[in-house]
Amino acid sequence: MAQRPLSVLVVEDHPTIARQVVDFLEGLQWQPDHAATGALAIELATREPYDVVLLDLNLPDLDGLEVCRAIKAHAPRNQYWLRQNGIAPGATSKRVIDADPADGTTVSWTEAGNGEQRVALATIENGGHTWPGADPFNVGLPIGATTRDVDANEVMWEFFSRHRTATSAAHR
Repeated sequence: MAQRPLSVLVVEDHPTIARQVVDFLEGLQWQPDHAATGALAIELATREPYDVVLLDLNLPDLDGLEVCRAIKAHAPRNQYWLRQNGIAPGATSKRVIDADPADGTTVSWTEAGNGEQRVALATIENGGHTWPGADPFNVGLPIGATTRDVDANEVMWEFFSRHRTATSAAHR
C-alpha cells in the first residue's frame, strides 16, 4: 500500500524561511500549506486535517502559544490528530523528559499509535522557540529558555525519515 503524502501546515511570518521550508517539503512530495499569521493558522488548522503543524512562536498578530492553545482548544490534547489517523485515544503513553535539569525546562511527551501511524505531542514547559545550541534571544528580545532536554532538529528529522515516500527517499 502506497503511503500518502504528509500534509503540513507551516506557520512562519518570515517569507524567506517560510519559502525554504515549503520548498523543502514540496521536494519530498508532501503537501505543505503556509500561514504567515496566527489568525490564518488557527483558521486553517481547525478546518484541515494536517498531519504536522510547524509553528513559529514569534508571529506578528498573535503569540505562537496563543495559536497553539487555540488549536488545542479545538482538539484538546492531540485528539484531532489521533482521530484523523484512526488511533484510539486511550492508547497513549506519556513521559516527562528532563535530560538537563539546569536549563529550567521540561518536555512532556505524549505518544500513541495503531501499528501503522503514530501521533506525538511534545510540550515544552518554560521554554522558548530557539533551537538547542542557539542564542536564547530573538531579535534582542527574551523569549524563554532554550531547552536542552530534546533536540528539536533531531526529533523532526527522525519523524520525517520515518515518513518518507518512495519519491522523497529518492531525493535524499
